[in-house]
Amino acid sequence: MSKLEKIINLKEVIGGIICDKSGTLLEHANTPDAESVAAVTGYYVNLIIQCGESLGFDVLSRINLTGKDLSCIVFLENNFVQSIYLDPSSSQTEFEKKIHAMKRNSSLNDLVGIK
Repeated sequence: MSKLEKIINLKEVIGGIICDKSGTLLEHANTPDAESVAAVTGYYVNLIIQCGESLGFDVLSRINLTGKDLSCIVFLENNFVQSIYLDPSSSQTEFEKKIHAMKRNSSLNDLVGIK
């Protein structure tokens, strides 16, 4: 079982993808049209990074998006992007605590299985 599949098994999670910053899909679970989602994710992550740099922000590490039917937390580490889609009625804070506990002893590269 991949680490993404372990995350997907958390009760708050609906689906997820892991891609690189160029939008190349590396792994997905419960995400329809995952390749297109990865491409769009790569695009908007790079756009937000550029906006942040022009405003003088530090390194981007997380993006939270919330809509009526879906929430998404995007984690960035090195060249990898992990987008996790959540039930919007769940607590993003509690989910992030669970993710940080899972990642505490490993980098995102280890979670994805990339060496």
